[in-house]
Amino acid sequence: RVLKWICDRIGRNPTGKSRRTPIGHVPTSDALDLAGLDVDEQAMEQLLNVDEAAWLKEIPAIREFYATFGKRLPPSLRDELDQLEDRLIKAEAEPPTKNTKILAFVDKARALCEPMRVHWCTGSEEEYDDLCALLVKQGSFIKLNNAKRPNSYLCRSDPRDVARVESCTFICSKKKIDAGPTNNW
Repeated sequence: RVLKWICDRIGRNPTGKSRRTPIGHVPTSDALDLAGLDVDEQAMEQLLNVDEAAWLKEIPAIREFYATFGKRLPPSLRDELDQLEDRLIKAEAEPPTKNTKILAFVDKARALCEPMRVHWCTGSEEEYDDLCALLVKQGSFIKLNNAKRPNSYLCRSDPRDVARVESCTFICSKKKIDAGPTNNW
């Protein structure tokens, strides 16, 4: 059943449904053919759950095992273990889209930019509150008096931001007048 799902996941037109996890793709609960098995949906969810904390606890034991091979261990295995540990620590949420073009674009940008983590914006109230709390903690936002200005923050631009300093803003245009009154030509 799992081999069939794996085969369905490969090729030009993959049909096997999956979800991304720090350990890679795992089947969705409805992706496996469970005909003839007495397994309910709750048990299936539990079987397919990825416990990041449990996986992280295993990393030191895997490193210890790898050490027994000394210099004979292919560097790619150690690299993959390091990357797995990074993904487990980051424990990114599953993307809120199945659009393969968007996922490929983000994967390409991730490989190019090597971010600490990728955050998928959903626009939820919880996400908004978390983002505002982070900006307050970092000093970018100042929470205003909630009685006078509910859900309001003060955010000033950094004076070192060149885009905010007209004397440092230069516009290249054929005619000086096209640069505008507050820019340098």
